[in-house]
Amino acid sequence: MRITQASIMPSFNLFETLSIVFIIQVSSYLLFLFKKPVRKSDFLLASFLAIFVLIILNLFIRFRWNNQIPYPYFEYISILAPLQYFYVRSVTRQPISFSPKNLIHLSGFLVILFARLFFYGLFPSNDPSFFEQILFFPLFIYAFSYLGFSMQIIHSFHQVILSTHSSYDKLNLKWLRYELVILGIIFICLGTESLRLFLPLGELYETIVLLAFIGILLFINILIFKSLNLPIQRNNISIEDQQITYQQKVKYKGSNLKEDKSRQYFLELKKLMENEKPYQQFELSLSELSQMVNLSPAIVSQVINENAQVNFNDFINQYRVEEAKRLLSFKKNDMLIKEIMYKSGFQSTSTFNQAFKRNTGLSPSAYRVQKPKS
Repeated sequence: MRITQASIMPSFNLFETLSIVFIIQVSSYLLFLFKKPVRKSDFLLASFLAIFVLIILNLFIRFRWNNQIPYPYFEYISILAPLQYFYVRSVTRQPISFSPKNLIHLSGFLVILFARLFFYGLFPSNDPSFFEQILFFPLFIYAFSYLGFSMQIIHSFHQVILSTHSSYDKLNLKWLRYELVILGIIFICLGTESLRLFLPLGELYETIVLLAFIGILLFINILIFKSLNLPIQRNNISIEDQQITYQQKVKYKGSNLKEDKSRQYFLELKKLMENEKPYQQFELSLSELSQMVNLSPAIVSQVINENAQVNFNDFINQYRVEEAKRLLSFKKNDMLIKEIMYKSGFQSTSTFNQAFKRNTGLSPSAYRVQKPKS
């Protein structure tokens, strides 16, 4: 016997509370977002959150009053997937224009919408589960493809930071990677409203829907908290930085820099690092270091990669670790390890410990105990 939705409907008080909390929270954030100058990333984020509000409202009405109201899950996901993709592009400084070329990403939504209208127009009395079965798995491939593309964009962005900035811990988008994983889980959980039409989920349905609501709240809270800091974090990343990273990938093809000249520049760079200690600046960038040696960022990047065999971030961190080792070796140094971390140029304890251990095989505290004092 087929299990009806009424027999497996979740106990509603919990879902009602979660829905109200979500709607109030997101609505308040959207009001805040549009009080300041609206950029493309803000508009994309607002559109993304507005779709989520529609989903929750739709589920709220179905659970509370009328479960016969349509649940356009396929339309929701087909528009959420490209919106999150464009948002990731916007916060990683990828060029975005609302041109016909980019609007093609909305074709999935239009195809599903017209397919549904066509199906119900031809077969108004047909079981809706037939339509759901046809589109369910192709839609998941479509949605998760966009999640995959977004992950690749974030990976490329991290390579840009490592090649051009010393403050990777501040500028990276690891949190957004975790958000995409949560979003994938949400996509699956929200699909149970459609999946139950042709699979007997039984009591598992309530658990999955609860997981979807909790996942949405977690996703939104992380997104709102982190997105508030994005305007500050992203300003330092330029198109030139991305071009330099591309040149590294193609091994500086077309560069006129000779090997002997590269070595000479590297020796001058080392002298600057040892005498003036620019690595003690928390947010030293490749562009700033290049100005100190009167060379272009592309040349300095090539010099570091060819002679030190590391990227810019690791090159700077090597000097920071050496400075920390020097300070830890002083016999009468009563500075706290965190003070030494800041004095060496590190801002993050986790980055400091990781870089120090990679260089010495010891934690800073263990190194201070074992190293003979000078």
